[in-house]
Amino acid sequence: MEHFDVKTETLKAALPFGHKGSVDILIKVQGPDRPKKLPRPPGKQLACVIDRSGSMSGAPLRQAIEAVCAMATNLTRQDAVAVIAFDDKVDVLLPHHKCSDHNDIKTSLAGLDARGCTDLHAGWLEGGSQLADHVSHDQISRILLLSDGNANQGLTDTAKIVAQVSRLADAGVTTSTYGLGCDFNEELMIEMAKAGGGKAYYGETAADLMTPFRTEFDLLSALVFRNVRLALKPAKGVTLTVRNKYNRQSNGEYALPDVAYEGESWVLITAELDKPIPPGEACSLFEYAVNSSGMDGQTYASGPVGFALPLMSKREYDALEISKSLSDRIQEIEASDLQEKAEKAAHDCDWDTVDALLEEASIKAKDNPWLEGISGQLKTLAARRDRRAFTKETSYARRRLRSRSRWAHDDGANEGPEYFRPQEAQGCQ
Repeated sequence: MEHFDVKTETLKAALPFGHKGSVDILIKVQGPDRPKKLPRPPGKQLACVIDRSGSMSGAPLRQAIEAVCAMATNLTRQDAVAVIAFDDKVDVLLPHHKCSDHNDIKTSLAGLDARGCTDLHAGWLEGGSQLADHVSHDQISRILLLSDGNANQGLTDTAKIVAQVSRLADAGVTTSTYGLGCDFNEELMIEMAKAGGGKAYYGETAADLMTPFRTEFDLLSALVFRNVRLALKPAKGVTLTVRNKYNRQSNGEYALPDVAYEGESWVLITAELDKPIPPGEACSLFEYAVNSSGMDGQTYASGPVGFALPLMSKREYDALEISKSLSDRIQEIEASDLQEKAEKAAHDCDWDTVDALLEEASIKAKDNPWLEGISGQLKTLAARRDRRAFTKETSYARRRLRSRSRWAHDDGANEGPEYFRPQEAQGCQ
C-alpha cells in the first residue's frame, strides 16, 4: 500500500519580521491516487440496529425495513451482517453471519412491528456485541444505528453513552447514525458518530436515508487509512488551537476522519504567539506527527516533523500570494462558528439574533457558492420559525463543515466521488 502524504499550508508562505498575534496553518492528510485496478475492497462486518419503538409505527418502520433490505443488496459473500431491533427490549433478529443469501435479512425483518419505549443504548450495545468477536485488520466493523426518537429507557446520559462508543471504536468497532424525522436527539446521534469514527446522517423519512446508506457503502469500499491520529507539540511561547473541534484522545492526539483513495482529511490550526517574533531566519511554531492503520493491517506514520516559517521584510511578505485552499477552510470554519451561535439562539427562540447571524454568514460566504447555498437553506428554515427543524439542520451542517473529507483534487467544482461532494442541505425538509 502506498503511504499517505501530509502537506502543510499557511495563508502566506512566510511571516514578516516582528509578527505578533496568531498564525493559521492547514494540515492535510491525503490518500494515494485511486489505482486503475482496485484491490478487493475490505470486507464489511455490519450490525444494523433498528428502532422499533412506538413512534416508528406505520410508514417510518416500513421505510426503515425497505432501506435496510436495499442496503443488503450491496453486501457480498466476504461481508457479514447482524440485524437487531430495539424498543425497551432488544431482539436479535439475525445473528452475525456471512452474507450468502440477501433474503436472510429480508426474512428476519418480516413481521417486525412497532411497540414500547426507546432503549437506544441497549440496542447499540447489542450491535457492538455482535461484532466485537469478529474484529479483523482487513475488515471494517461498523454499527449502523437508525432511530427516530430520544433515548428514554436504560442508559440515557449522552456523555456516558458517547464514552462507551469511543471505547468500542478504539477496539475496532465504529458507529454511524441515521436520524429520522425531527424528534430524535441530534446531539446524541451526532456525538455517537463523532466518537465512533463513523458518519452522522438524517432525513425526514427513512426513504431519504437511501442515498446516505449507498454513499456510506461506497466510502467504506474506498477506505485506505483509518484510525488516523494527529499529535501536536507547540514550540515554547506558542499556544495551539484545533479549530475543527476534533475529539482529543486520552494521550493528547486528535482523531481525524478516515482517508479514502484520493481523499483528504484536514485540520485547521491557529497558533497564538505570546510575544512578537524575535529576529532570526525562521519562526518555529510546533512539531506534528500523523499515524494511522492501513487496510493491510500495517501501521503507517509520518513524523514527528518540525514546522517553521521563514521570516522576511513586510514588503516581501506583502508580495506573497495567498493560499486559496487555506482561505476557503478558514471561511468554512468561521461559517460553522456562526451557525453554532445561531443554533444556540434558536434554542432560546431568539430569532432576531438568528437572522442577524445568518446574514453575517451570508456576507462572509461571498464568492463561495457552497457556503452561500448553505446560508440560503438555513435562512429558509429560520423564516419558518421552526425551532426543531432549524436546530437539527444547523447542528448537522456546522459539524459537516468542520470535518468533511475532501477530494484531494478539489478545485471548487462539484466533482469527484459522491462521498466527497459538498451538500447544501444535510437533511431533507
